[in-house]
Amino acid sequence: MSQGIKPSRLRFKAKAPRSPAEEAQLPPDLQEDEEEILQAASLDAGPSVAIPKRWLDAAREGDGRRSKMAGGMHEMDEEEYAEFVRAGHHSRTGRGAEEREEEEKEKSEKREREQRDSEAEAENRRRRRRRRRRKREEKTRAKEQETNHTSSRQAFDGQWSLGVLSSVQDVPWPVHPPSSPLNRINIDHFLFSGSSESAGSRRLRTALRRFHPDRFLQAHTFASEQAKDEILEKAKTVAQILADIVVDRRNQ
Repeated sequence: MSQGIKPSRLRFKAKAPRSPAEEAQLPPDLQEDEEEILQAASLDAGPSVAIPKRWLDAAREGDGRRSKMAGGMHEMDEEEYAEFVRAGHHSRTGRGAEEREEEEKEKSEKREREQRDSEAEAENRRRRRRRRRRKREEKTRAKEQETNHTSSRQAFDGQWSLGVLSSVQDVPWPVHPPSSPLNRINIDHFLFSGSSESAGSRRLRTALRRFHPDRFLQAHTFASEQAKDEILEKAKTVAQILADIVVDRRNQ
């Protein structure tokens, strides 16, 4: 079988001749091809024309496989056709493998995104639970502190029946909790925080009477001279702070 493109086997539909203006616009090579095709058409009574010889020569000089394919599969022998089929199969198989690989990659990335989103959502839920738990605990502590604070105020506001004082812990000092330092901030907070102005002022007047050094000494009995000295020293400190609070509130 011939290895080239056979003019008798590959044919095209004939076209009407070009106008002079259209012909002038064609490159010289294409003008020659057109003339050759038209000459062949004038000699051929059939419905088609032959391919120009220059085209056939160029096809023969090119790659064998490309010339076979340009001429159509009918120009191939059995071995060439089998190779052509295998090449197409391999090409399709390769594309299929690439598509499957890309699909698997997309699925894997989607699973990773979903896992990250799931983990992030789980962490958000844990944080929300921790925040709610902290708020509940803070609310519970605040309520307990308020209850204890109220109890301390009630004990302070009531009639003192202290008996014999053995240590500073036996005295209901105007601070909460009782172990707090005896300073201006803690005493002011105890007297006025969370209370009406009138209740705070009343509590301040009561504290001034109770911790006046002379009255305090006369109102209580002490278990020892050491206990007496320690308790009176703290009572004087409280009395001075209370006097400062009175002055500051008058100057407001």
